[in-house]
Amino acid sequence: SEAKLIAEQSVTAPISRVCPDNLAYAIYTSGSTGLPKGTLLAHRGLCSLISTQIAHFQINSNSRLLQTLSISGDASLWEIFAALLSGAALYLADKEQTLPGQELIDLLNKNQITVLCPAIRALSAVPEGEIPSLETILAGGETCPPELVARWAKNHNLYNCYGPTEATVCTTYFKCDVNMSRTPPIGKPFANAKVYILDKYLQAVPIGVVGEMYISGIALARGYLNRAELTAEKFIPDPFSQTPSQRMYRTGDLAKYLVDGNIQFLGRADHQIKIRGFRIELDEIEEIIFTHPDVTEAVVIAEEVTPGDKQILAYAVANTLVKESSLVDELRSLLKLKLPPFMIPSEIIVLDVFPRLLSGKVDRRSLPIPTSFSHEVSSLPITGTEKAIASIWKDLLKKEAIDRNDDFFDLGGHSMLMVELASQLKSVLKVNVGLRSLFESSSLTKMASAIDEVLAKNSNKSDVDDATKGVNVDKRFFEEAAKSLTKIEHREILPLFISGEIAKVDAVAIDYLPITFLSDTSLSREQLFSTWFNNKPIISEIREGSLGRLATIMLPRFDLELHANKDSLIKLLVEGLEIAKQIGAKVVSLTGLIPSATNYGQALVDEIKDRELPAITTGHAVTTASVIMSIEKILKESGRDIRKERVIFLGLGSIGLTTLRLMLKCLPSPESITLCDIYSKVAMLKELKAQMKEQWGFENEVNIVESSKILPQEIYNGSLIIGATNVENLIEVSKLKAGTMIVDDSAPHCFDTNLALKRFNQQSDILFTEGGTLESPKAMTRTIYLPSQASELIDISLLRAMIRMNPSEIPSSNFSS
Repeated sequence: SEAKLIAEQSVTAPISRVCPDNLAYAIYTSGSTGLPKGTLLAHRGLCSLISTQIAHFQINSNSRLLQTLSISGDASLWEIFAALLSGAALYLADKEQTLPGQELIDLLNKNQITVLCPAIRALSAVPEGEIPSLETILAGGETCPPELVARWAKNHNLYNCYGPTEATVCTTYFKCDVNMSRTPPIGKPFANAKVYILDKYLQAVPIGVVGEMYISGIALARGYLNRAELTAEKFIPDPFSQTPSQRMYRTGDLAKYLVDGNIQFLGRADHQIKIRGFRIELDEIEEIIFTHPDVTEAVVIAEEVTPGDKQILAYAVANTLVKESSLVDELRSLLKLKLPPFMIPSEIIVLDVFPRLLSGKVDRRSLPIPTSFSHEVSSLPITGTEKAIASIWKDLLKKEAIDRNDDFFDLGGHSMLMVELASQLKSVLKVNVGLRSLFESSSLTKMASAIDEVLAKNSNKSDVDDATKGVNVDKRFFEEAAKSLTKIEHREILPLFISGEIAKVDAVAIDYLPITFLSDTSLSREQLFSTWFNNKPIISEIREGSLGRLATIMLPRFDLELHANKDSLIKLLVEGLEIAKQIGAKVVSLTGLIPSATNYGQALVDEIKDRELPAITTGHAVTTASVIMSIEKILKESGRDIRKERVIFLGLGSIGLTTLRLMLKCLPSPESITLCDIYSKVAMLKELKAQMKEQWGFENEVNIVESSKILPQEIYNGSLIIGATNVENLIEVSKLKAGTMIVDDSAPHCFDTNLALKRFNQQSDILFTEGGTLESPKAMTRTIYLPSQASELIDISLLRAMIRMNPSEIPSSNFSS
């Protein structure tokens, strides 16, 4: 047995002869002579990098890392060893899941990833969406644009990282400030590394003066495998070091020191570039083109043909007798044999002569840059699907025409563009094709066939869909609607308010759509907001009862998008306030996640300063009161006494903190209270504990649970859990003890409601309720206003759900206005 075999082994620790200077790994990077360079790295540098960065970025056993980078690149070593050596969790996924897209966001949220290490290019292609668990982003590989900082540094710790393979993955870092308007610097070196900026005489340049970067320290590579001459050229003695054997690496990168000591990266001193995170030496491509017998001159450049999308362009001068089109095809075939796909030029341009400078050198700035790329087309797209795909390709790839036998990648496509292609296919053809399928069918004809298969499967359901789309096909819907206190009207009502045909309202709640709403329509996000909302806030409903008239103004935003662009959200909210004023509202409530996305309304207040617009409430006071009422109700329904309950507060932001204070003021003291907040530090919770004892008069036991993305067992020892967090499915329903009660005001819910319902139906041993919903003591009516075309766009089941809702039940944040 295994136990017997293990017992036979020695209990003496093995003697290891591994030392820090032993080789840890060899990794190949692009070379300027047409041959990749095998770079040799020792254990010493990798150990220094990982131990330093684990401490600096606070990677620990509660951290969760997603490996997004290929193991063929050295940056993947950071992801792997930072997790393994800190006790963190390392999540592996299919390549398709880690490409920028909604699937990646879903993956990050599902696994509550806390640390991400994407290439800059990949990060810029990730669609907007909220990732509340994500704390730290370590981005690098190419220049970080300011707009990327503005988007990601708002809710996450974004670091701009720099480092060549020859210095063990990463050398410098800079924590980005969301308010930066310029390209962020690459920062300062990590421990055990030094960066010099020197002139051609290896003398240090003054602050603000451009020079070449040299790196020194224990993380330098041994050199290049079997390339002694190149090693001697790139790794030279460090004249500033007191250690005789210390070397420094010549990076070939230009930079300057800023007055604050940070380093600003300025590009390459040679023709090496980075595209989509790949280090490419353009000389290497030129040399291969030169090997063609009919080419007399060749130049390769990298140019942003469209903003943010750098393309490789190759230029050749050939013998006069050579046909241009055949030469281009031969050169492309030659390059494919010698180079990886990411190094193939997007366009090969044959010129009669190259433009020259007075010195006789090629004037690279005067080379013609195509605004679109043309190539010979012999067979045009035939089917409707082929034509639709070709139209999208032309726009993405900047091609004047597409041949039906063309391949997406042969025309300059890459993985980032493939993500955009999938998005546009969903928008134009109403088809959701997986990235894996698109990668496997990259020619136009194969892609069209794959999409036609999906469309054919969908069409099999068309009869069912026709029967369930549109209110005009379902008589039962009208019968049910006639008896409901909720009515649905198809018209725009703002003009009727202005003309006086509809009575003014007393208050307004500004709301947004759940992302799940998309699945109930036949529209894409862009179509929904443009055709339905006209990209502006709309009046979506009016409730009326003894307390007055309350309108809801809906923003053209989904819940997952609220934190993505603060300026855009504020602009929409101001438009909503202007509509609220037009329809008579005196007070406007900001509902759900809008307060947290606007600094609890303060950002909006600052924006409308000195303007005569309705007053604003975040609704937190009413929400907190409703949570306390829900606690009272669940205790009453279960016949339990709060004085015997072990209460857990999960989430101690604005709502959680105020609920705690109000509970201690209005209800008897529970047996114990445990405080847990995944965002708060222990020091804050300790201060709160002291405040509960000294100021709020709580004399019983108070426990503190340290912040964690995975809840510890102490949480599941509670008998009453009060949720007020924004982390979805934080509680594992299967771990709840019998008799546990949950009052949840989290958005989204902090536990899986489907699993909770399943357990309740099977075992009836847990009880849970919404924390923030109120019911009017007197009946209210509700009128929902939809565009005239909505009946053809919304699933009948959604309309039926709307009329079945009790209009007297109202979210507390809406009610507060």
